[in-house]
Amino acid sequence: MLIARQGVPWVASTVLAAVFVHKLLGLTSAVPLWVLAFLLVMMYRDPERNTPADPLGVISPADGHVISVDECHDPFLNRPAKRIRIKGAWFAAWSARSPTEGQLIQYWFGAPETARDYPTPNPIRHVLHLRTDEGDDVIMLIAPPWKFGRGLCSVQTGERIGQGRRCGVLPMRAMVDILMADDSFTTVAEGDWVYAGETVIARLRNA
Repeated sequence: MLIARQGVPWVASTVLAAVFVHKLLGLTSAVPLWVLAFLLVMMYRDPERNTPADPLGVISPADGHVISVDECHDPFLNRPAKRIRIKGAWFAAWSARSPTEGQLIQYWFGAPETARDYPTPNPIRHVLHLRTDEGDDVIMLIAPPWKFGRGLCSVQTGERIGQGRRCGVLPMRAMVDILMADDSFTTVAEGDWVYAGETVIARLRNA
């Protein structure tokens, strides 16, 4: 199991502090630090994934199960869209991975004004607009199940990112929506289990 480089200092310092307190004051006093260390490992663990050689495929951004595959209006790009909604698993890796290779065109923290009425049971925290080299636009939306689950986006607007590469941290049990052109071909169904960075969930219209 690998730890993302952003998390190495946090994990290492917390584990060292837990070991020190454990030896000095005993297990009871060290329990909060051990719990914090566990949560940090869950947050920053970044296991190797075998991303398939499918340039026009859309890769699952999260470990979890598909809770719906449908059509909707995409308020971020004002278009009809195919939507795949994924619910993160309890003890899966919390890494968010890019569904496509391309450029981050725009990033919103929270829902923009045009998307205030977008139907989601959880508050929207992160929205990424990605564009492939072929010109396909893909929206990735992250919505945690509780108010204080913020998550983290680790890419900047204008930055290129590889397909299946880590692009942030998902809050535990986050819901992730993928929105793409309405003539895209989906390859998963409701109830399917998907793996971040590995499972092809759709293919874009240029495929």
